[in-house]
Amino acid sequence: ENLVNPSTADAIRTGAKKQTFVPDSNLRYEQATDDIEVDKSPAIRALLLRHSIPELIRAAVRKYNGATVTCFDDVFVVRYDASKQTALKSHVDGGDV
Repeated sequence: ENLVNPSTADAIRTGAKKQTFVPDSNLRYEQATDDIEVDKSPAIRALLLRHSIPELIRAAVRKYNGATVTCFDDVFVVRYDASKQTALKSHVDGGDV
């Protein structure tokens, strides 16, 4: 099951391409990514809000985990290059969920 429909995914990809992705290349951990921190990008934040992404995530977490998301902190839009990174090592960030 997809979190968003194809047109919303395209809108997010298009909006993200207009932003600067920051590589985590100076960090030494296996799950390093090229990403945009949403709190530092008003344009990406507005795009995600316009497409109701927080509400969609809340509903998915409630449905699949039975948990309630009360806030979003440390949110990123991540860019992957399949020729460089085919998977993301399983890990847990500092979030409560």
